[in-house]
Amino acid sequence: MYANETYDSTVEQLMHAVPIDELEQSDGTLFEGDEIEVLVSYTDSAERDDFYLFDFGLQRYLATKDEFYQGNLFTFSFFYEELIAGDTAVIKIMGVDERHFNFMTILIEQTEDGGNPFSTTPSTVRGNLYNMTNPDHYPMGYFRLSETYSASLVLE
Repeated sequence: MYANETYDSTVEQLMHAVPIDELEQSDGTLFEGDEIEVLVSYTDSAERDDFYLFDFGLQRYLATKDEFYQGNLFTFSFFYEELIAGDTAVIKIMGVDERHFNFMTILIEQTEDGGNPFSTTPSTVRGNLYNMTNPDHYPMGYFRLSETYSASLVLE
């Protein structure tokens, strides 16, 4: 209950993740040349279809699904513009369901910097929380249960 209104969410189950196998600093660049590249490697489970949410800190997220790397080792680059040598990069991988994956994908697209002239018009993003007292006052958010793994790397 908040402000005399009652909220509820859909029933969620714990979604599994996989550990991060390795974090490695590399020397690739993105645009400016002064970014720090971190290679993230993990091995997807072959036993199920998975959806993941990565948290890179600094309110930077990536939602991904294992459609093209089912059961395989997958490595990708993430570029930090805000961190410098001596800082610690902490990266988390969380298991999410398809609905939360879709929610986060839309939310990330609508809040990214840069603006794409070919992107779709922003729309209302609804999670799995509901206002039981006044349905017109829907909350922004999502309740989930996630297995989470994290790894850290001191940047050079």
